[in-house]
Amino acid sequence: MRSRSVFTAALISAVVAALAIVVSTSVGAADLSLARVVATVMGNGTSVEHAIVLELRLPRAILAALAGDALA
Repeated sequence: MRSRSVFTAALISAVVAALAIVVSTSVGAADLSLARVVATVMGNGTSVEHAIVLELRLPRAILAALAGDALA
């Protein structure tokens, strides 16, 4: 029973972390909706959206998640 609760807690934590990364890529000075962020990641964004999401926000969000994992 304990291993099941540990697995459930780990799964919930992973989902929350993934959602935090996705949301953090849409928040910033340039107003981008979640739909535009997803479209840009899939390759359908403009060159400006590509620069903002894939070159600035996404690497920063992933690095923050990795730093948080390392500190935990």
